[in-house]
Amino acid sequence: MRHGSAFAACLAGVALLATVAVRAQSFVGVGPVRNFVLPTEPRGEPAPVPASVSGLPTPAPRSEIIASDTLRRLPATLRGFRFNGEWAQTEWPVYLTSGQARQPARFQLAFLSAISVMPEGSRLTLAINDKVVAQTELAPPDSVATRIFEIPAGLLNAGFNAVKITVEQRHRVDCSPAATYELWTALDPALSGLLLAGNPSRLGPETPADIAAIAPRGDGATPIRLLLAGKLTPESAGRAIRAAQIATLAGRMQHPAIEFVTTGRADPGLELAIGTVEELSGQANLADLGPVTGPRYGFLPARPERAATFVITGTSAADLDEALRRWDSERTSAAALTGSSAGLRALSTLPGFVASGASERIVFSQTGFASTEFSGRLMRLRLDVALPGDFLPADYDRMTLSLAGSHGRDLSRDAHVLVEVNGRNAATQMLAPGAASSLERNQIFLPLSLMQPGQNRIDVLAQVPKPADEACTSPSAGETRLQLLDRSELVLPRQARTGRSPELSLLAAGGYPFSREGARPILFVPAPDRASMAAAATLTARLAVAAGKPIDFTFTMTPPATDAGEVLLVAAAPALDPAWIRGAGLDPERIRTSWQPTQTERRAPLSEADALARRCALPPARLATPVGTETKPAAASGYTVLGLRASLPALPFWQPAEPPGAGSEAEIVTGRAALVVGQDFASGKDFASSKAEHLWTLVTAADAGTLLAGVECLTHPEIWSGLSGRISALASDETLRFVPAGERQRFVTTQGYDVANARLVAAGWFSLNPLAYVGIALALVLCLAASTLLLVLNTGRRQE
Repeated sequence: MRHGSAFAACLAGVALLATVAVRAQSFVGVGPVRNFVLPTEPRGEPAPVPASVSGLPTPAPRSEIIASDTLRRLPATLRGFRFNGEWAQTEWPVYLTSGQARQPARFQLAFLSAISVMPEGSRLTLAINDKVVAQTELAPPDSVATRIFEIPAGLLNAGFNAVKITVEQRHRVDCSPAATYELWTALDPALSGLLLAGNPSRLGPETPADIAAIAPRGDGATPIRLLLAGKLTPESAGRAIRAAQIATLAGRMQHPAIEFVTTGRADPGLELAIGTVEELSGQANLADLGPVTGPRYGFLPARPERAATFVITGTSAADLDEALRRWDSERTSAAALTGSSAGLRALSTLPGFVASGASERIVFSQTGFASTEFSGRLMRLRLDVALPGDFLPADYDRMTLSLAGSHGRDLSRDAHVLVEVNGRNAATQMLAPGAASSLERNQIFLPLSLMQPGQNRIDVLAQVPKPADEACTSPSAGETRLQLLDRSELVLPRQARTGRSPELSLLAAGGYPFSREGARPILFVPAPDRASMAAAATLTARLAVAAGKPIDFTFTMTPPATDAGEVLLVAAAPALDPAWIRGAGLDPERIRTSWQPTQTERRAPLSEADALARRCALPPARLATPVGTETKPAAASGYTVLGLRASLPALPFWQPAEPPGAGSEAEIVTGRAALVVGQDFASGKDFASSKAEHLWTLVTAADAGTLLAGVECLTHPEIWSGLSGRISALASDETLRFVPAGERQRFVTTQGYDVANARLVAAGWFSLNPLAYVGIALALVLCLAASTLLLVLNTGRRQE
C-alpha cells in the first residue's frame, strides 16, 4: 500500500512539473535583444510593488495592452536594450510633437530576464524627465512579461523627453561577484515605448523640426524611404542621398535605415518624396501638394492611409537643389531645441558625452547619473565619451577619475574598484576592508592610449563583497555597501589632434576623409540595384551623423579617376574590378575564394537566450576557406608627421602589443565575413603608387542582399564604433575584427599649426615608438659626453 501511495505521489509530481515547465534558457546572455513574439498562452504575473508601499502607479493588467500602431518605440542607442549585472541604467531621448504631448499617455514595457534572476528580489524603475513614474518586480523567466504604466498629466513636454530605465537584479542561488555576470534583463524594442491615445494620423509631424518624432521600427532603427519620381540618374540619386542625410541629422537619428521605393507605403517611418512638381504629380498619395511655383519643402497633411511624407519639390532641378540648401540652412540655424531639461540632456549625451579636445571635466550628473546607494556585490557604472575624430591615442598624458561617495564597513579583503576602458583593464584601486571609508581622497589615473577616436566606453566596477556572502543571505533593505554621488567626475587632459590614414576608426568617428575641409568625396556604385543603392544611402547617412553635417558626395556609376578625390565604393563582390579591390588594400583573389558559391553554415534553432543576443539579421557564414597565407603586418612606422616623412624607420626587434580583435587579412577575410570594409591610398592604373594622396574606401559583401544586411548591421550604434585599422570585417556572428594599418599608415594634418598641439603630437609619436625615444636620448647623452670631454681636454693650462 505504501508503495502504491509513493508511486501515485511521484506521478502527481511529474504532472505538476509538466504544467509549470519553462523553456530551457542559458544563464549567460550577451548582446542586445532582437524582436520578441509575445506568447498566446496565459501565464501568471508576479505581484507588482503595492501602491500603498511605493506610492507609485501599479501596472495595468495584460488585457489592456494597446495595439502596436499607437506605440512610440524607443530608438537604438550605444547601450542597446539590455541590462546586465546587479545594477544597470539606460536613458533615451524621445521627441513628441505638441499634439502628441497633449494626449493622455501610458508607457508599455515588454521584457525578459535570465533564469538566474530572482524576481522577488529584483526591480525595474521607470523615470520620465527625471521623475519616477513606476516600479515593478521582474517577472519569472518563462516568457516575455508586459507592464503598462499611466503617465501623469503634464509630465510630457513638446520636444525632447528623457525616458530612463534602471534595473536592479539579484541572483537566485549564488551570491558571489562572479555570478552577477549571469544576470540580465532585455527589453523587447518592438513592444516597448510610449502608448499615445488618439488617432495616430492626426498626431503626426507638421514642421521640419518634427522629423525627430518619426517612430523607429521594431529593432530601433529609423526607416527613411526615398520616393523618387522618374528615371534614376546620377543627379537625382545624389540629390536623394543628400536629402536622406539632412533628414537623418534633423531627426537626430543614430541608426537610419534608407531604402529606395517607387510608390508610397503606410508602414512606420518617414517617406521623402523628391522631384519636380511635374514628376510628383503622378503619385496618388501626393494629391495634397497644392500649387508649387518655386523651391518648396515640408510635410504633407497627415492621412490614415499614408506614412508621414516630407516633400522636396520645385519647378526645376535648380529649385530642388535650392530647397535642399534652404532646408539644411533652417536645420542649422533653427532656434534652441525644445523639450524638458532632462530630455535635452539625454539628447546631448546620445552619442556619449561629446568632448571638445581641450582639457575639461565630465561630472557624472551631466551624463544623467543620479546619486545611488547600492546594496549588491558588484556595481557596474558605464560612461560613454565621444572624443574628436582626429584624436591621437598615445601615452603623452593621462585621465583622472575622481569618485565621490563612500563604502560600507566589514567588506572583504578583495573589495576593490576596477576601471575598464573599451573593454581593457585600465586601473584598480583596493578598498579598505575594515571601517567605512570615503572614496573622495583617492584619484584613479587612466592611460589615454586605451581611448580611441569617436565613441569610448569607460566602465567603473565596484566589487564590494562581505564575508557573510558565503551564507548567501539576501541583503536587507537598509544595508548600503556603496554610495556613489553624482558629483564624481572624469578629468580629460588636452588631446593631440592629428589624422592617420588609412584608418577606419577615423571614418567611424568623424566621417574622415570625406568630411574634411576641401575634400572632393565621390560615391561610386558600379551596380546601382535597389539593395546596393539602399546600402550606399544608409552608409552615407551614418557618415553624416559621424561628421555632424551633410557630406556632399558626387554620385557616379562609372569608375572615377584616381586623382578625382576621396572615393567611397559600395558594391557586391561580383560587380568589382580586381583593380578597385587592390586600390582599397584588399586581395581580389582572397575576396573571390572567400565568397565563392559553396555550402553555407547550418544554423540550429536558437535558444531563447541566443535569440536575444542577436542584433542583426545577417546570413549564415560560407564554409569556403581561402587559400594562401599572409604574415601579420609590421608595427606602425613610416609616418608623415604634419606632412613631413618621418626619418626614423621601424625597428624590427620592437613589436608593440597587438590590440584585441586584430589579425591578418588571411584570418579575418574568410567565408565567415558578412561584410568587408577596406581603405588605402590608390593611384595609377594598378593603384600601386606610394605617392597617392586620395583614399579609396571599399564596402563589399558576397551579394547585394548581404551587402544591405551587412551595412544595416554595421551602422548599428553598438557596432559602428568598432571599425578600426585599414581592413575591418563584420562576421556573421556580429563581431568585428580588423587588420592594423602598420607601415602603410601616415600622419596627416587636420588642424592649423599650433605649438601646443605639435608638442603633444611629437610626444605621442615618441610614446608609440619608445625605442626611437631611447635611441635619441642615448644619442643626446653621447653628444653631451663628447662635448664635455672636448671642453675638459681643451680647458686650463697644459703642463710641460
